[in-house]
Amino acid sequence: MQDLCLLRILARAQEIPEVKNKLCSTCAYTVRVMNITKLTRVSRARKLTDGTGAQLRESARVSRQELAGVIGVDPATLARWENGSKSPHRENALAWLDALEALSSGHDR
Repeated sequence: MQDLCLLRILARAQEIPEVKNKLCSTCAYTVRVMNITKLTRVSRARKLTDGTGAQLRESARVSRQELAGVIGVDPATLARWENGSKSPHRENALAWLDALEALSSGHDR
């Protein structure tokens, strides 16, 4: 039985679909680096629930409804993230961070 690359096993499990069907001789390291990078970004996004996320949005003069529409969540959900009563799940956290980074840099993504 042929051993499968760890990267392919994880891609098949759809834990990292962005690297689906890619093989490499150092896949264990590649997977680890990718997961740490994603985890770091999620952590950064969740730290925005201290009010910083709302401040960034407001300083960009974007309404909660506008930003929620871009992220793909209900404005009430975004309000809960901004006031710290809830934390966003992984993919939503990444979308929120991406949107706020784009707003703070003044560039469209």
